[in-house]
Order: sequence, then C-alpha cells, then structure tokens
Amino acid sequence: MSVSSVESFTDFEDLYAMSETPDSLPNTPTLVASSVSNIGKASPKPPPPPSTLLSGIKHARFCFEDANVTFLVEGFLYCVPRYFFRRDSSYFRTLFLDYPDKGADLAMPIRLDDVKRSEFDALLSVLYPTHFHDCELKTVEAWTSVLRLSTEWSFPSIRMLAIDRLLPIASPVDKVVLGRTYDIDAWLQPGFVALCDRTHPPTIDEAIRLGFRDTVLITAVRESMRSRNSGWSTGEIERAVGTHLNPEENEAVARQKVDDEVVAGKRAHEEAIKRKKVFEEAAAKKRANQEAAAKRSAEAKHQKRIADEAAAKKKADEEAAVMKKKAKDVAFKKWEADRRRAEEAAAKNKADEKAQKAYEQAIAEKKAMEFAPKKRAEEAAAAKKKADDEAAAKKAAEDEAAARKKEDDTAAIKKWEEDYDRKETEGKNTGPWAVSAKTGWVRNGEDRNDSEVMA
Repeated sequence: MSVSSVESFTDFEDLYAMSETPDSLPNTPTLVASSVSNIGKASPKPPPPPSTLLSGIKHARFCFEDANVTFLVEGFLYCVPRYFFRRDSSYFRTLFLDYPDKGADLAMPIRLDDVKRSEFDALLSVLYPTHFHDCELKTVEAWTSVLRLSTEWSFPSIRMLAIDRLLPIASPVDKVVLGRTYDIDAWLQPGFVALCDRTHPPTIDEAIRLGFRDTVLITAVRESMRSRNSGWSTGEIERAVGTHLNPEENEAVARQKVDDEVVAGKRAHEEAIKRKKVFEEAAAKKRANQEAAAKRSAEAKHQKRIADEAAAKKKADEEAAVMKKKAKDVAFKKWEADRRRAEEAAAKNKADEKAQKAYEQAIAEKKAMEFAPKKRAEEAAAAKKKADDEAAAKKAAEDEAAARKKEDDTAAIKKWEEDYDRKETEGKNTGPWAVSAKTGWVRNGEDRNDSEVMA
C-alpha cells in the first residue's frame, strides 16, 4: 500500500490497532553498532564454515583485474582490491588478519548472505567511485544501504559520509527511524519536532515505520498543542518532545544538573585556586626560564663574539700572510728580474767590450798593416832625432859645464882679485909669495908661467 493511498488517522482506535505491529521493519539490519564511537570496537563475525566450491556471475562493473578478494552476493561475484576494506573497516581488518587467504581464491569467495546486491553496489560505489567529483548515489534508499553496511561492518568514515549525505534529503520520518535504528541521536528531536509541527498527523505507513511508541509520542504532543488556542513556538515544541521522550530521565537530569552546578561551582573555585597557584608557579618558572634563556643568550652572544673575533683575527692573519707572501713573491720576482737584467746588461757590456776590443784590435791590426813602412821610417827618424837630441844635449851639457867652469873661473878670479886688492891695500908684499904681473901670487924665487898657474 502506497503512502498516497493511505488515509490519515486522528483517533486512538487506529493506534490501538497498530499496537500489534512490531517497532521495526523486518529488513532492519540485525548487527548494528551501538554508537559512532563504538564502531571501531565492533567484534568481527566469525568466518563461515568451509563449504564446497561456489560459482557465480562476475559483476559487470566491480570486477577488477588487480583484485585480491572476492565476495559472493546473490549469485554475483565481486572481485575488488581488499586495501580499502582493510584500511577503513576494523571488521574486515581483523578478518583478513585472522584469515589472510580469506576470499583470495575466485572459487572460494566470501559469502554475504544477509546483504542485497543493490546495497553492496551502493557501498562499493563509495569505495570505488566512477567520478570523484560527482557521487552517483542520490536517493535516500541508496545512502541508507551505505549507512547500514558501514555501521554493520565498522566503516566509521563512510558512516559519517552517509549521515552527512542523508541529512539534507531525509524526511522527518526517515530521521526518526534511522536515528532510532542506527543510534543517530542528533536526528531524533528535529525529526519529532517536524512531525509534531506539521499540519497533518502521521499516515498509516509512517506510523508503521515509526512504531507504536514514537507514534504515541507524536500524537500526545500534537494533542497538547491542539488543546491550546494559540500556536506553539519551536522551542516549546522541542521542550514538549524532550519531556515526552524521557520524562523521568528529564527530572533526574534536572536534579542532577543542579547538583552538578553546585559541584561544578566548588570545583571551579578549587580549580581557580589551583590555576592561580599554577599560574604563579608558571609565571615564576617562566621568569626563571627567561632569565636562564637571557643568560644563555648573553653567554652565547659572548662566545659568538669571541668566536667572531678569533675568526676575524684568523682571517686577518691569513690575509696578512697571503699579502706578505704576495709581497715576498713580488719582491723576489722583481729581484730576480733585476738580477736577470743586470746579468743581461753585464753580459751585454762584456760582449760590447769584447766586441770593442776586437774592433780596436782589428783597427790596430789594419792600421799596423797599412802604416808598417811609414812606422819604420818614423822610428828611424825618431832614432835619428833621438841621437841628434842626445848629441845636442851632450853639447849643451858640455857648453853648460864650460859656462859653469867659466863662471867658476870668473868667480875665482874675482875672488883672487879681491884678495889681491885686499893684500895690496894692506902693503904686505914681503912674504914668500910675490905678485906676478901676469899670473898672480908666486913663491919668491920661483917663476911660473901662466899655463901652470891656470892649471
């Protein structure tokens, strides 16, 4: 019976008639994780007992060449890589860890008897999408299948993806049913508020899906709203729904809330004191750390300055050594060049002198060869002149000796005359000597000629 063909009910007789209806649909999954946080802790199902070889039809899409695990669903074989099952599902991760060869053989696939082919196709469409930018699942039924299998097999990330995709497209009835079935508590109150706030009550099909308890809750809240003339706000509806959901729990929660507030106040006071103490200790520690850090920084700067100075001095010494070596090399090269130039100049001078001597010798030899006869004539003339000069010198010497002799004689004569005149003056002409008229003094009684006197 479709939803459009079912009439709405407003009295409780129909509700009583529905009391024999079960709270959940027959096709509700039997293995459901208690909450999102407990998905990773779900225990894996025990592996099915060994059976005979199974055969099936390879799925047209989900049968890959690099597959290493095979599933059998409603007579179809799914050959896919097990990487994503092992990575994203704690159930399959444990299964493959305990049974490494499970499903590795095409003839011995993993049987999924409680899974429909459309549900498995929907899950594999998420794991192995055709296009990453556009998801091919669009309907509530497809994402519900993904939600069911991801919850049963502990795919937490895929479960959250299914919840996010169902949120904008699920109806209020879907939210209540799925929230109850798969422990999505955040969907319950918004779903109940939407069903209570709408103009018409739940239909028969909706009541069957919701179950007796939730249908009575919605009807009670709607009756309370109808008993008041003015309309209810959304907040009032939410409070009424919360009250009808768990009345005793709400009262206990209120009492617990007061107790918690008192305890929280005491704890906050104690924590404030502790925080103050911790803050003071942290501030003192921070100051100590800052001082230590400043000291370390100053020491590091000092060491760095010393190291920089040492490096600068070393660099300066190295540069000075390099410059000194360069200057020494330059001086040595200059000295070597000067020495080479001096040697070259000396060699050149020596060669010039040798050449000059050779030239002069050649000239001398040439002149000697040209003027040999003339030289002999000159030598003969010089010898003759020398002999003449010697003869002239001898004659001059003889003349000079004669002149001197003449002078001496003249002096002697003069002296004799002076002596004679003196003696004559004295009148002493009576001695053994007498004055000769021609020759001068002679002994008395002796006559000498002039030649003897002169001799």
